[in-house]
Amino acid sequence: MARRHIPAPQPPPVLPVPPEVKVGLSVAEAGELCGLGETLLRREITAGRLKVIWIGRALIVPRTELDAWISRETERSTRDAAVELPRDLQLLQAITRSRYGLQLAREAGADLDKIVTLVKAERAEQAKHG
Repeated sequence: MARRHIPAPQPPPVLPVPPEVKVGLSVAEAGELCGLGETLLRREITAGRLKVIWIGRALIVPRTELDAWISRETERSTRDAAVELPRDLQLLQAITRSRYGLQLAREAGADLDKIVTLVKAERAEQAKHG
């Protein structure tokens, strides 16, 4: 009589854990979860605004730190949006965001001395607050 071969029981397949459930995320997973690029998150990590931990050679973003960072950024952007800027500061923001901002301001006849004074005042204010 021939012996029948009975295969050994196989362990159940390991299913991947979705990032929403994980306690620690890779930078790529953290970016995917919050809809941001990995480069932006790495900049925030380098600047010390987003806390991470190293486990061996793996860079891990704790879920609690990611949530706290998102809360801080939401609060900051909400606070910044709520402040009504004077027209000169609105002009200053437009100029500093534009590659050719000072040239355009000069052509438009803007008072560059006033703009420089505003920039210096804003930088001094930022230095006071760290």
